[in-house]
Amino acid sequence: MTKSDLLYFVLLGIGISASSAAGAEVKSVVREFETRPSISVRAIVTTPEKPIGQVILLPGGGGDIGLSPSGQIAAPQMADNFTVRTRSMYADAGFTTIVLDTALDVINLMRSKDAVEKNRADVLAVAATLR
Repeated sequence: MTKSDLLYFVLLGIGISASSAAGAEVKSVVREFETRPSISVRAIVTTPEKPIGQVILLPGGGGDIGLSPSGQIAAPQMADNFTVRTRSMYADAGFTTIVLDTALDVINLMRSKDAVEKNRADVLAVAATLR
């Protein structure tokens, strides 16, 4: 995945509105997105009271945050990942934030072309769900 592909995915999820969400209450839930046949991707979804758009956040490295159904991040190095750590800042600004975990079928293949294509398909499927 090139940097321009990554930027595309991030910008794809951003919606702009004239409303403001300053001081709004936010809540987080864990959600499963079905992205490919027999494959789902778990995500932390943080939603402000009055969202003005969405942003999909992709953790760096392999992207595997080890997200449990209860919302626990099992990968210790990812709990302090910049993308994971700052998701509430986007929500505070009024954006619904989606921090995607990596699908189980690509965790150990992240550097392969096949894994990149599968990951790309997962992100596009999540973005399509949000429209």
